[in-house]
Amino acid sequence: MALPALWRPRPFKVVYDERRPRPAQAGELEQERGGRMASHDSHSAVEQGVAGIPVLARPGVMERRGPAVVVLHGMSTTPEMLQAGWPDGEAADGFERVYWRLPVLREGGEALRRRRDDDLFLALFSPVWSEVRAELGKLLDALGDRPLGLFGFSIGGFLALWGALDHPQVRAAVSVGGVPNFDYLTTYYPDYAWDRESVAALRAASDLLTRVGDLARTPTLILHGLPDDVARWEWMRPLAEALAAQSQERHPHQVLPDLRHRLAPQSPEEARDVAEVRRAANAWFQRWLH
Repeated sequence: MALPALWRPRPFKVVYDERRPRPAQAGELEQERGGRMASHDSHSAVEQGVAGIPVLARPGVMERRGPAVVVLHGMSTTPEMLQAGWPDGEAADGFERVYWRLPVLREGGEALRRRRDDDLFLALFSPVWSEVRAELGKLLDALGDRPLGLFGFSIGGFLALWGALDHPQVRAAVSVGGVPNFDYLTTYYPDYAWDRESVAALRAASDLLTRVGDLARTPTLILHGLPDDVARWEWMRPLAEALAAQSQERHPHQVLPDLRHRLAPQSPEEARDVAEVRRAANAWFQRWLH
């Protein structure tokens, strides 16, 4: 979603620090290094609490009342990695970025292993969905009466779209490399007991494909890499097309030819696509938050 951004079915061989899981894929390791460098080199965003919720944001974010975008990372990515992939302060875009350290995932490696071993879906993936939804309301309320947007990568894209659905104060959302539901897990974990009644009920309740009409009230931009082999475009395409059928202007999607499941490019072609993700996301929020 070892831990790649969507959690592939590999044995845990990852070494964790005390605070959060590290990624297992080479590309993500490189991205994490970039995220750490950005965190140390940039004076724009610092670790802080907003209503007791851990985020990376520029000092004084609560005093300024301009537009803000809450940034949601994936299962094995971090706020630092999203800061490196979609940097704050790279242009005079006119909005704050608040990189949120997500509940459950911020518990750290040992806790996540226990959750996984207890019950992959009911103790890990489903609580990520439910606890992010609950805490996001508190974070948005704390950010106050200002134009608000959501940007999510990987499962963070799925969660950002749920946030747009849950909270009318969200004016726009962007999903990059996301998924519309938890069905992808059946590909990675075919031996899990997906037919249990409690599991089936939660999968159905969390499926964005059943909430297209409600989600369509908020402008959404879906960006996805065609060669993404972690969160496949074929999984996201039905939601993207269903939203576009509601309104092409308010719900466009863009498929990038060389973007893999990361925001740390490893080729010139991929670098062009990452630059396009940044440009498109900036333009989307400039349009809807101003």
